[in-house]
Amino acid sequence: MGIDLGLKRVSRLLALLGDPHKSNWYSIHVAGTNGKGSVCAYISSVFSEARISNGRFTSPHLLDRWDSISINGRAVNESLFQEVEGVVRETDKSHEVGATEFEMLTVTAFEIFRRERVRVAVVEVGLGGRLDATNVLVANEDENDNWGVISSVITKIGLDHQGFLGSTLGKIAKEKAGIIKPFIPVVVDGSNAPEVLEVVTSTAENNNAHVEIVVPQPTRVPGESLIKTSNFGIINSKITPLKGNYQANNLGCAVNALSSVAHFFPDLTRDHVLKGIGKTNWPGRLQVLDISLDKDRDIPVLLDGAHNDEAAEKLREYIDTTSRKSPDSPVTFVVAFTQGKDFNSILQRVLKPQDTVIATEFGKVDGMPWISSHTSQEVADVAQAVVSSQVQQSSNVREAVNLVDITDRIVIFGSLYLVSEVLRWQRR
Repeated sequence: MGIDLGLKRVSRLLALLGDPHKSNWYSIHVAGTNGKGSVCAYISSVFSEARISNGRFTSPHLLDRWDSISINGRAVNESLFQEVEGVVRETDKSHEVGATEFEMLTVTAFEIFRRERVRVAVVEVGLGGRLDATNVLVANEDENDNWGVISSVITKIGLDHQGFLGSTLGKIAKEKAGIIKPFIPVVVDGSNAPEVLEVVTSTAENNNAHVEIVVPQPTRVPGESLIKTSNFGIINSKITPLKGNYQANNLGCAVNALSSVAHFFPDLTRDHVLKGIGKTNWPGRLQVLDISLDKDRDIPVLLDGAHNDEAAEKLREYIDTTSRKSPDSPVTFVVAFTQGKDFNSILQRVLKPQDTVIATEFGKVDGMPWISSHTSQEVADVAQAVVSSQVQQSSNVREAVNLVDITDRIVIFGSLYLVSEVLRWQRR
């Protein structure tokens, strides 16, 4: 079964397993179109620095199916994942629940968090929010019980997955804001469009939830901003090791979420926040990687999972300031896109006429049989309308990279599944 939003199946499956999401762990729930993963990575890194046992659930996986679930900053052990997943699948089958793959993965994560006795888990929404499987997470009205959602975070919202979430920013924001819980603090990226902020704030007001709208203040130093928090003072965005000026907003959401839950963790200090942020690692997003080729040479490439218009704009800004020596400098792009993605506008935003494009494809995605790649021909046909040189094609990314001119700057982007293939190839 592919994408089928709703909470009925996942709720039943969790109940059959004793409701592991209502055991002794708090949760910070993160929704949005872009930046969710970075925010989750920042928060879990800070908890790990403070030696607060924590879990993290993000999707899709990067290298292996089990790396979507982390304990204290490390991907969960494969054997534990397979053991718990086996129990979840057998329960689903024997009781004829009919859960989707993502619903079973979500339940697997929550059961692992219970078994590993984490104190807090950072949970990324899979798709949307209101009807996403992760939205079985609820607030706990009894403060004496150490479980439940303690903060809701909404990152930058853009147009993506319109077929499921709606065709306007307002409609999409309504779905994302569906994670907001009564009396639970909300943190939202202040760079969102006014209609998005209006939906989020009104939803929060209807739930008697305090809203923190995060707006980092730029300094005189280019690319540097100051972030106010109520419990950890002012944080300078320069401490993040993650690339891209937009990370100031992601960082702002993360540290304000941590500030909003500080009273649950009295040992959490500003020093933990600063050091934890400085140690954050989030591969596949503006990642510079030396790729080993079959021709016994290494070439530096920029790897990014940008797959929607908002992310494409941020990627273009980064490339224009770091990869192009001048506005006319050429860049070589290796690109692939997921079926159903309207990638024309993405390519229009990133490519320039002087650029070179190699259109490729990614293979089957483990645990996600409904995901497939657009053909290289489909991508090439669209890219050809933007660039002046002949677009090349390749059936896989390894072959594609061997076609590049190493004198050019090289960027691989278009899908996290493409990024995953590159990282798996290099791991070997």
